[in-house]
Amino acid sequence: VLIIIVYNLMLFFNISSRLYLYYVFFHTAFLLLLFSLNGFALKFIYPQNPEISTVFIPMLIALTATLQVLFVYELLEIKKHGRKTKKIMQIVMAYGIFALLAIIFIPYRESILMANSVSFMGLSLTLFVAIYFWAKKNSVSAKYYTIAWLLLTFGIVVEHLKNNAFIPTNIFTTNAMQVGVLVELIMLSMVLAYRFNTIEAKNIELRGLVATDTLTKIKNRRYFLERMDELLALLKRKYEPHALVMLDIDHFKMINDTYGHVAGDKVLVEFSDKISSTLREEDIFARVGGEEFVLLVRSNIEGITKLTKRIKDSIEALIVSIDKHNINITVSMGVTIFEDGDKNCDTLLNEADTALYQAKLKGRNRVEFFSKED
Repeated sequence: VLIIIVYNLMLFFNISSRLYLYYVFFHTAFLLLLFSLNGFALKFIYPQNPEISTVFIPMLIALTATLQVLFVYELLEIKKHGRKTKKIMQIVMAYGIFALLAIIFIPYRESILMANSVSFMGLSLTLFVAIYFWAKKNSVSAKYYTIAWLLLTFGIVVEHLKNNAFIPTNIFTTNAMQVGVLVELIMLSMVLAYRFNTIEAKNIELRGLVATDTLTKIKNRRYFLERMDELLALLKRKYEPHALVMLDIDHFKMINDTYGHVAGDKVLVEFSDKISSTLREEDIFARVGGEEFVLLVRSNIEGITKLTKRIKDSIEALIVSIDKHNINITVSMGVTIFEDGDKNCDTLLNEADTALYQAKLKGRNRVEFFSKED
């Protein structure tokens, strides 16, 4: 139990989700309550002052129930679902806090009754809300919580039946509540793991959307600049030849003016698909402007010469069909080679752009390499 609590506390510090902190608080209080009910607190913590139990046990009962409601409130994201449920749970939590304060000043008989009332309301409310969310909203978290809490409740019922001599005392009935707590703890930890994986999957999806050009579905300028910065930082420690290629579709404005922007969009999509099919998975191909693209490849001059020729030939052979028209396109490319991190991203982009300008000056549909003379 302590290992699971510590593990989830570490998760809280790593991802800063309050849900994990509430889980730790709730089960720590529950663990202390069991520790007290079994007599271990009296034996090891305050053996000289047994009267402390008359305050400590009711307070732990009320605290555990209150933290249980708080945990379910966060687990099922009650803030997003229904005002009535939110208000009822907040009222029960407020009553739990009031009970914690009142228990200090009232006699044991009244304090244990008040603590049990908080426990009954907390257990009933969280179980009812979880069953409702499971049935109506098909919540996976609610399903696991319901099963876990029913198993724990079964353990508590067995414990009470044993204490009142309705069932015999044996190793199972004696440890039923502890087993129930452990099973409940593990299952709720599984719920948190499921939540974490779901959130992480959504984050990955969002990062993918942020890094993707909405039209062509290849990477966008933001993603390219981030990868370039990472690469240049790496190349400051390890030299390795790379090529940055600037690509521009020839006479793209004329295509838009002649056939319309829908046709222009289709040209961009098919152009991107064709080039993507010729690249390795590690190569970075991104759209950085209207008809401007960049390609970042780990390659020397011989390798990038072969690749750019293959790209040029494949685009030259590409036919884009728009309505009854077949559009032939070509591409001009400017290349700069670098093998260390001495130059920044803007400098390298300017070099590739300068080489691209030379390719257009020399008649388009060609590849030019940057040189200092340019």
